[in-house]
Amino acid sequence: MSKNLVIVESPAKARSIQKYLGAGHHVIASMGHVMDLPKKGGVIIEGKGRSTVFTPVVEPIKAKEKIIKELKAAAKKATAIFLAPDPDREGEVIAHHIAELLSGKTPIKRVLFHEITPAAVKAAFNEPRDIDIKLVQSQQARRILDRIVGFDVSQLLWEKVARGLSAGRVQTVALRIIVEREREIRRFVPVESWSIAAELEKDGKTFEAKLIEKDGKKISIAVEEDAKSILADLKGKKIAVTDVSLSERRRNPFPPFITSTLQQEASRRLGMPVGITMRLAQQLYEGIDLGAEGPTGLITYMRTDSVRVSEGSIEDARAYIKKKLGANFLPEKPNVYKTKKSAQDAHEAIRPTSVAHTPASVSKFLDKKALGLYRLIWSRFVASQCMPAVYDNVGADLMAGPYKFRATGSTLKFPGFLKVFGDIVTDDKLGEDEEEGTALPPLAAGDKPALKKYVPRQHFTQPPPRFSEAALVKALEEKNIGRPSTYASIIATLKNRSYTHIEKRRLIPTDLGMSVSDLLVVAFPDIFNVGFTSLMEDELDEVEEGKLNWQKVLNDFHFEFLKDMKVATKQMPNLKAGVPTEFKCPACKSVMLLRYGKMGRFLACSRYPDCKSTFEVMEANDGSLRKLEIPEFKEPCPKCGKAMAFKRSRFGAFLACTQYPECRGVIALKKIGDEEYEVEPPDSTDRPCPTCGGPMEVKKSRFGRFLACEKYPECKGALPYFVNAWCPREGCGGELVERHVRSGIAYACHNFPECRFRSYEPPVNEPCPECGAKTMFRAKEGGLKCGREGCVGRREEPATDEEAEPA
Repeated sequence: MSKNLVIVESPAKARSIQKYLGAGHHVIASMGHVMDLPKKGGVIIEGKGRSTVFTPVVEPIKAKEKIIKELKAAAKKATAIFLAPDPDREGEVIAHHIAELLSGKTPIKRVLFHEITPAAVKAAFNEPRDIDIKLVQSQQARRILDRIVGFDVSQLLWEKVARGLSAGRVQTVALRIIVEREREIRRFVPVESWSIAAELEKDGKTFEAKLIEKDGKKISIAVEEDAKSILADLKGKKIAVTDVSLSERRRNPFPPFITSTLQQEASRRLGMPVGITMRLAQQLYEGIDLGAEGPTGLITYMRTDSVRVSEGSIEDARAYIKKKLGANFLPEKPNVYKTKKSAQDAHEAIRPTSVAHTPASVSKFLDKKALGLYRLIWSRFVASQCMPAVYDNVGADLMAGPYKFRATGSTLKFPGFLKVFGDIVTDDKLGEDEEEGTALPPLAAGDKPALKKYVPRQHFTQPPPRFSEAALVKALEEKNIGRPSTYASIIATLKNRSYTHIEKRRLIPTDLGMSVSDLLVVAFPDIFNVGFTSLMEDELDEVEEGKLNWQKVLNDFHFEFLKDMKVATKQMPNLKAGVPTEFKCPACKSVMLLRYGKMGRFLACSRYPDCKSTFEVMEANDGSLRKLEIPEFKEPCPKCGKAMAFKRSRFGAFLACTQYPECRGVIALKKIGDEEYEVEPPDSTDRPCPTCGGPMEVKKSRFGRFLACEKYPECKGALPYFVNAWCPREGCGGELVERHVRSGIAYACHNFPECRFRSYEPPVNEPCPECGAKTMFRAKEGGLKCGREGCVGRREEPATDEEAEPA
């Protein structure tokens, strides 16, 4: 019996939609794109000047050959084909390519749904449409622009600097923003200032008042001598309240999330990288198995720049607020939020598909990270329809002779939306009332609070902070660089190319990243200009809206790009050959050449290979290069006792034996400052080496932790990383070890393959109260559960439990 064929991108989405459509439809997944530009070329460019024609040459992806065969086989049996990839440019292109592959007599239609719910899916199939060629052209234009810039400029970097480097139309502009901020920080000169506060007491409550004026003029204290002079003048003067003002402040709720604000808030509250946020949001959108309810989409589409939401969802939120919080938390009319002018407004804001799916009700079906993100989305949406929070503000002026002090305080009068979406959301309970600011004791004009002391404080202006992932997303959004769907991939590329690294959750440009940015900004002043890139984004949006011809946009860009490319090819310094510097070789006094390696810039003697002197350099605060001082360590080689040399690799700094390769002794180092390191002691274990019986150490590799013999390389004995926990299977008695798998860390029995026990939940040394198994596991939904098959043992997690440690 023939059925309607429905094609989506992912199996999770397919399961959710199949449940709603029933037996008359066959839903299968394309697993993303089935066609794409080849790795090289892929764009035919014909003509010259501004009459050039650009033709993308897409081809089936080799890895998708099996899926393409399945799609074609299913299409032959179908009465109609419905293409249902995600409702964005990328989804439209996927649908367009699938339609090209399956074109024939069977009718093909495009369906769109912004949330995977029965009503949304039904509505989409009641209103199928043709593929929107304007969306396809807009995305094709982006791909061609990115391919031209990425391929040609990257090729230039390979020729002039080093193989393996890359550039991108948006990626390089994002890197430029990070680099410019880093230089601003390095060149920042702090400015000193002072403040004076009076520490006062009334009715047993201590509070502070800050000095703001003298003789009715605003006071500014630049240096310590001025502060001391004022303190001397204040000595003996009585302080009294001269005026008290009361006011009310309203704090309005936030609009529902859009892509960028979700990424920012998930980073701020949950410490979640942008890439993980989008991956989890995709899972929540495509569908989570809710037990008896089956696969269910929990949120609307997560790539959007609109704060608009449907009337039905607003009514659901208002009904929930009235029932759970009370009528006093519900505004008379729904809260309406204004979407910014540049937004596409094609999709709703990110919201739960049903307010009835509270975080508490779905917690047992989600892991900790997914639950945290869903709670954030759910709480933000419900709070967006609540009343504002109301604060009582108090301001008191006090005089001590000619000096005026001011004390301010604020107390929460009515929590409003903070009842749902406070500054810190820790659980699904509608939280405790929150206070903001400091409450003052009751004050009135004429009061003379007790003066405890005057407190002088020194201050220095601070440089702007480095970008976190969330702050970079905000900056890109404000500057109109990239689009919500691209932020995660931009940041991932900058990290993967070693142009930036993460330190204390901040993006710091590497020397390589700064150097590449400098070269490209000088060589391509237009292409990698923030304003130009922003203008290109607007023009690509106009292609999507049908206001601009995509070929004209490509022509205008390509015409300017070729001019810049011609100049850059001639003028960009050839760092492979080396650029002369003012530095002299410490060995032969010849000129040192600036060159590039895997770790960035270094200086090498111009007489190489006759003279092999090299040393590393770094950029000084004034932009010049200076020799990087090599830290000195007196530690002898742990293998042979000879001297050690300071080395750097992409995994960090370490000490290596000077007798390498005859001796391979190394000592790990830990970074404690910009250029400071200390020896990191080895993590030892009592477990004997299986080869020689000697002691073993904990080692780290890109595959995770493992145990290695201390006598390496003489003895190559190695073991997996054991944890202090036992396999729960009855009669096994094996120990658990860490296994690094694609989805993270798994805990498996060391008796594999005889015992195939594996858990993705961390083991805890607590006996099961039901069956007596030695080890329990931290359940995703909270508490501890037994890992033994058939056992339902559970218990609350003890306050001072010990998680598995190396044995």
